[in-house]
Amino acid sequence: MNQRLKEWTRGHPIEAFFLLTIGMSFGLLFPAFFIIRQEDVLRQILFLFLGRIGTYSPVLAGMLVARIIQPGRQRVSLTRRLSVFLPMWFIAAIIHTARLNLDAEPGTPLIALLVVSLPVALLPTFVISSAFSGADGVKKMLSTLVRPKGSIVYYLVALLTFPVILIVGTGITNVLNGNAWLPRVSQGADLAFTIFITFFSVLLFTGGINEESGWRGFAQKRLQAKSSSCMPYIMVPDGDLAYSKRHCAIPTWRLLTEAVCALPIHHHPVRLGL
Repeated sequence: MNQRLKEWTRGHPIEAFFLLTIGMSFGLLFPAFFIIRQEDVLRQILFLFLGRIGTYSPVLAGMLVARIIQPGRQRVSLTRRLSVFLPMWFIAAIIHTARLNLDAEPGTPLIALLVVSLPVALLPTFVISSAFSGADGVKKMLSTLVRPKGSIVYYLVALLTFPVILIVGTGITNVLNGNAWLPRVSQGADLAFTIFITFFSVLLFTGGINEESGWRGFAQKRLQAKSSSCMPYIMVPDGDLAYSKRHCAIPTWRLLTEAVCALPIHHHPVRLGL
């Protein structure tokens, strides 16, 4: 990278982060939603790839800027790197395959979904493995992925709230439809599987590692160090990559965000008719 650009990035890390994140996000998500027509399998796959990479813009931008700011790196053996990379890649690929299968056309071969999922699974794998063997700045940014901070109670609440809401919502729907509150055993197993896969799919691909590691791990702490404590909560989005106008502190961007603020990016079904 050009030396002058590196120097500017070191002097303006927050600005560099926002420019990279917004540029990557809109550069990838706009074509995915407004140009690519999902009329055949190849276009559906291209839509999926662009969408997944686009939603990873915050953490990828943060990692790039963090690496420029603090480029030092400790030597890590290939064995240790592979011991993190390969299991994580396997788990992420299985989770993504199962998530695609929930929305895929009936009869779609699992092997086809797995082939599509393998490159997508490299995204969370790259981020998590970088937390162990990346540049010093990247490891510091992603340190909470390795050693979470705070009380375990908060993590339990965060982990349990999602499935509890889904289960209660399903129960209310059953009652309103005149059915039993609790589903039959077979239905309960299907519901539990869907909740499990959906939760970890969001964590790995659409709203956990990809966003929070960038917005909270990189931007928030630096904004808090430079400005009032409320400023990060005004400028840093709450998880919607569409940058809803409620959270956009720069009026200039509102015209751009209006067009996509209501798009259900995280829940858009991709039906691969392979």
